[in-house]
Amino acid sequence: TSRLAADQLENHPLVVVPEFLYLTSAVARVGFEFYEQQGAPPLSQLDKATQLAILVAHERTQGPDSFYAPYISALPSEIPNAWAKTDAQLDVALADMPNIATEAWKEEAVKVRNAMEQHAEGAEDMYRSFFPLSASDFFWAMGHVLSRSFASHPQLALAPYIDLLNHHGDAAVPELVWTDEEPREYFYFVTSTHKQEPKPLDVGDELNIRYVEKDTSPQDAFMSYGFVPQELWTP
Repeated sequence: TSRLAADQLENHPLVVVPEFLYLTSAVARVGFEFYEQQGAPPLSQLDKATQLAILVAHERTQGPDSFYAPYISALPSEIPNAWAKTDAQLDVALADMPNIATEAWKEEAVKVRNAMEQHAEGAEDMYRSFFPLSASDFFWAMGHVLSRSFASHPQLALAPYIDLLNHHGDAAVPELVWTDEEPREYFYFVTSTHKQEPKPLDVGDELNIRYVEKDTSPQDAFMSYGFVPQELWTP
């Protein structure tokens, strides 16, 4: 291992993930045709986040037999969303927030938590007779979907490995490229870029991506990620 200089990194992605490895709402709908033939309610009647969460929860129940097992097993058991925190955890997280309506943020997080718990119970009731879906697995999966997913032509998607990278406000978002040949293959990639310039990496340095845009509200970021990036506090 050795240092990567800026001229080595320019136009050279460090992480490239082909789109066929993604978990998407489209993959969920196609995969669940098997259960729909057995009488399961069509996933197409649900919103895309719920479709994707059911797929993630389903793959978790498959354990090592899942095609996505390496990715699923790498996802943290604790989800980061503000609405997934206990009241005590919310108090701790909000104590460090500057100049906000703490009680209003906590009330909103608790309101969403209650709604997500009801949503999880509804998903379990809807699909547990077709595969062993539990409310707790769905709740966990929805947390990862709402904190990690992004739009992809025009599905909702989770990008294995890429979405395990941490946030930095000066980093770039993952970019999309594709092959010229038909049928086209699509790839998302990550470069070491800060403030639109190649960023040298020393041994042990972290590769980052950017989670949010500058106009993202601090409360929305907190609800999704459980923290507010520092750049959202500054005008």
